Amino acid sequence: MPHSPVNYKNKLPLAALLLLSVLLLFSAGEWSQALFTSTYPYSPPLTHIKTDEKIVAITFDTEWSSSGIERLLPVLADYQIKSTFFVTGDWAREHPIQLRSIAEAGHEIGNHSTRHRHMQSLSPQAVQEEILECSNTIRGITGIKPACFRPPYGEYGEDVLRSAAQFSMRTVLWNLDSCDWKNLSPASIAEKVLAQCTPGSIVLFHSSALNTPEALKIILPALQSQGYEIVTVSGLLAYRGS
Repeated sequence: MPHSPVNYKNKLPLAALLLLSVLLLFSAGEWSQALFTSTYPYSPPLTHIKTDEKIVAITFDTEWSSSGIERLLPVLADYQIKSTFFVTGDWAREHPIQLRSIAEAGHEIGNHSTRHRHMQSLSPQAVQEEILECSNTIRGITGIKPACFRPPYGEYGEDVLRSAAQFSMRTVLWNLDSCDWKNLSPASIAEKVLAQCTPGSIVLFHSSALNTPEALKIILPALQSQGYEIVTVSGLLAYRGS
């Protein structure tokens, strides 16, 4: 018995609608997330504050070894300094004891992404995941929710700024790179920082840099003798708002 012909022309619109419904079902969350991020308000990255008062923030990017932490914390304690450590989620998971020691010493902990990837090469959703996962890791270990985010390599775009703002974090860069990552001598690092430090500066160091602890033994007392107050990034922001 011959089959009745199938009218594919009439069936195609229905099939297309069904396929579209399935796609919408699976991607609705992803699309709404991207739409939300693309319209979320954000501030430009903070590199310093404008002030005539002698106040400066000392920061450390922390993504590799843990050995520098044991050498840095005693130096900061000797000069009664509180600073901001931007840590990656991977580092935090591998070194929970050191992360807790930073927090217990009263230092601020910032978000430095999970895997230290180039954020500009990632999709908006991947950027969000990098930031959120790092914050969740830090909070799970210390109970602290980071208030600041520093993108790896200082690379950022609108997606990065909006994503950080979405999670109630300010994107923070710097205006003075100590260049300790170049393995300069302690004296050279200190000379550079002391020559370029100005009121309101945010100074970048790396906790894994070999000569940073010895350089700080020169930098910190010199800044204090010049009348500088050395604070965390949040302390700098609070000072600006006061």
